[in-house]
Amino acid sequence: MSEAYDDSGTAKPPFRVIACLAVFGRLPLLEQTIKRLYQKNGVFRVICSGDQIADQKLCESLGAVWVYAPNKPLGAKWNKAFEAAKQYNPDACLFMGSSDWVSDNWLSEMCPLMDKYDLVGTPGCNFLHIGSGYDVCYWPGYVGRRENESIGIGRLISKRVLDLIQWKRFAGQLNSSLDYSMTHRCTKVAANIHLTHNTNIQSLSISTDKWTNHHKFSDCTTGRLPSIFKDNPIEWLENNFPEAFKVFQ
Repeated sequence: MSEAYDDSGTAKPPFRVIACLAVFGRLPLLEQTIKRLYQKNGVFRVICSGDQIADQKLCESLGAVWVYAPNKPLGAKWNKAFEAAKQYNPDACLFMGSSDWVSDNWLSEMCPLMDKYDLVGTPGCNFLHIGSGYDVCYWPGYVGRRENESIGIGRLISKRVLDLIQWKRFAGQLNSSLDYSMTHRCTKVAANIHLTHNTNIQSLSISTDKWTNHHKFSDCTTGRLPSIFKDNPIEWLENNFPEAFKVFQ
């Protein structure tokens, strides 16, 4: 029931999630990322941090909030987006890269866990490479000492913990190892962290031949990141992330 029609005043307000992104170029992909977050995932706000004028114009044209931040170090850049989220009083923030997508049902499946946990994530993700065709594989996640740590894509972190860490999710000087930095900062304030093995949700990290990518798809093809390749990538994308076909239309 909507609050506007609740005469008794007992309706529970919607769970408010803000997506925080650090962006740098890759405008055709960034456009689809922001549109998906609003139209498919239903976030309350998308906040983008960066220092490129073209990026700012695109983000603001799509309804995203723009925050200026130098491109490096990446930890400080992402922190700016999270700090800006505080003014909107979210229940949780969603950690996303500008080339990361999560399935339409991500928040409906993940948000209920936030009643009990402070940081929720999944063990692995799918990778898509757009070249002459579309190649998709699934990477199961970290192994060894980090085996029980969630990956960064789609992590939800509660307002409770964000308040404790002053809305700075990362060590500001870092350009890499951000997943671990986030986990470490939350652990230091005794956050209740949860790794969910939910097969009903999907996440996707996208690379292309058109620009330099933070993730190299060759890590999957060479076995550096042991992955399982999908036999029918086109069908899988049509069923899960059809916007992939719009990136270079």
